[in-house]
Amino acid sequence: MRGESKGCPWAARGADVVVAAVENLEEMAAALSGVKGAFVMLPPTFDPSPGFPEAKAVIADLKAALIKATPPKVVLLSTIGAAAARPNLLARLPGRGAAVLPAQARHLRPGCG
Repeated sequence: MRGESKGCPWAARGADVVVAAVENLEEMAAALSGVKGAFVMLPPTFDPSPGFPEAKAVIADLKAALIKATPPKVVLLSTIGAAAARPNLLARLPGRGAAVLPAQARHLRPGCG
């Protein structure tokens, strides 16, 4: 779990550090408001339930916060293997267009040709 102490080295370098629970829309929207951009990646789920409901809930929460906060730029980190046709742990984050995220969002999927 992330906490304020994890942000101390970044704060020491001049970053503004905000702690917000991903499932708390108001906290996340406040954390993402007024920023120049946001880099978003899903927290790992090492033992997911069938159908990946935990990841789907996090995706929905992040999507709602991004739509409410409207940061001017958003980068979402995906993963190599996420484009696999068979449902798997790597394919939790929807591909470009599937997520219906704000227009300013871009997906990075390392390793795709």
